[in-house]
Amino acid sequence: MTNLHWSLIADATDRFPVFHGMEKVGLTGKDIADVVGMSAATISKWRNGKVRVPGEIIALLTLVLCNRIEELRDQLSNKGAIPGRWQFQARAGLDSALDDLLAQERLNTALPPEDVREGAQRFRHWWVAKGKSASRHVDAQTSSSESRPFG
Repeated sequence: MTNLHWSLIADATDRFPVFHGMEKVGLTGKDIADVVGMSAATISKWRNGKVRVPGEIIALLTLVLCNRIEELRDQLSNKGAIPGRWQFQARAGLDSALDDLLAQERLNTALPPEDVREGAQRFRHWWVAKGKSASRHVDAQTSSSESRPFG
């Protein structure tokens, strides 16, 4: 498919399902802006359909949403004693976000292969950077607790 075809699909939708899903898993416009390296204002324009979202960004955001859903499912399964009502609401929210993810994946079949490849590469860079950031945070906590004799 050509980029022109993809832009017609993008213009035909009110909002991409990936943006709905990201809201449901607690990712804000600022979070999305941090992932893609754009301003929150640009993200808002994308969400409102005022500016065309590049295909590689849609591919990237789809992978980020999938990753976030997996993280939240892991957290939910490791919590143990969560009140049943809260657990039900959390699972319902994740199921709804998963529906948005699947809908976006169906739309993504119209993306040009080079956009998917570029989005996947950007996701890998983001994921590696995210892991390094998390390990620096753990290392900082470990070194500060080691310096305290009873910490």
